[in-house]
Amino acid sequence: MVSSAHRPRCGRGFSGGANLTEDIACTAKSGKRVDLSGIFGFKDDSSISGNGACIDLFGALLKTYHRAPLIAPPEYKALHPSGSAPVIQDSEGDLTLAESAACVEYICRKHGGGRLFVGAGEEGWADFLYWFHWSNGTLQPALGRPMIIKAAGLGEEHYLAKVFKDKIARSLAMLDARLKEAEWLAGKEFTAADVMVMFSLTTMRYYNPYSLEGYDGILGYLKRVHGRETYRKAMAKGDPEMELVLGAEPPKGGA
Repeated sequence: MVSSAHRPRCGRGFSGGANLTEDIACTAKSGKRVDLSGIFGFKDDSSISGNGACIDLFGALLKTYHRAPLIAPPEYKALHPSGSAPVIQDSEGDLTLAESAACVEYICRKHGGGRLFVGAGEEGWADFLYWFHWSNGTLQPALGRPMIIKAAGLGEEHYLAKVFKDKIARSLAMLDARLKEAEWLAGKEFTAADVMVMFSLTTMRYYNPYSLEGYDGILGYLKRVHGRETYRKAMAKGDPEMELVLGAEPPKGGA
């Protein structure tokens, strides 16, 4: 089960969409506008049951939690000591696991037969390894820091604000250059590296409304992702009310 806390309004979903397995014996606990982009949409034949609070994802159950009012409710935080999203629970071995990259790798390797991962020595392995970890190691932290700076009441002229503005620009420039030379982050094939980056490029812009104007490589990439039927189906099932953020400008409003 993958879990995450959500707000009643818009939600967030997964970003890729590739078939993994006929049956996944775990539950994805998830919520609206949280880091679930690496969890949804692994298979294109998921179904929605009940009142929409629980969504059956190709054998895995997605359960959502409402934020109280912005942070995760106590029952969600109790799922894992980290108190963060996403969380998966696998009935095989009585496992509860957090951290998006760990959740994605666990599902891909245990229930997907290694699909969406590139093995050592295979074409694109080094690129895959780098970009799979780059999203949460470089881009997402850079995007999150300005939110803290703003909450602390520091202005745009504060040196920390300038540091992270530059960090974001350099990170996006690097990603843009990569996506102008390669169709997908690891090369010719869609992989879990592409799964990992989508939250930062899409739903995160509800929280940090940055523009992608001038980053044609990234914009073309988002268009390719949106062209994947499994991405569209997963987003429609996981976050039916959320407007997808796929253009140059960030969404109006915010979290």
